[in-house]
Amino acid sequence: MPAPDLTDALDALWQRVTERLGDPAAAVYERLFAQEPGLKALFSGGSDAAAVRGEMFWRALETLQDLARGAPWAAGLLASERARHDMAGVDRGQFDRFYRVMGEVLRDALGDEWTADTDTLWQALLARADGA
Repeated sequence: MPAPDLTDALDALWQRVTERLGDPAAAVYERLFAQEPGLKALFSGGSDAAAVRGEMFWRALETLQDLARGAPWAAGLLASERARHDMAGVDRGQFDRFYRVMGEVLRDALGDEWTADTDTLWQALLARADGA
């Protein structure tokens, strides 16, 4: 079971980011599409594309929170989502890049508040996600 402060630290991180940036989903996808232009075509259809992106973003965040808490289903959920995305043409590297891009956007939003401890927290979460 992870240390409780990992969950608390993640919750505090999101609190600070949303105070500064509001909903970070649009910024995450903008950067993701800049790094992986081929992924944008998967979201280009219809007026509900932004809603779909937002839903996927918040599900990804919930998964990170589950990983931080040591929820037993989190690893299985990630494995399932990787397989589902792979069938849609998103390989594992692209899928995992989403979490890295999320961290980049959060780091930029926090500026000097992104400390070595924050980076350690984020890297620990990425390691858990990579291991799933």
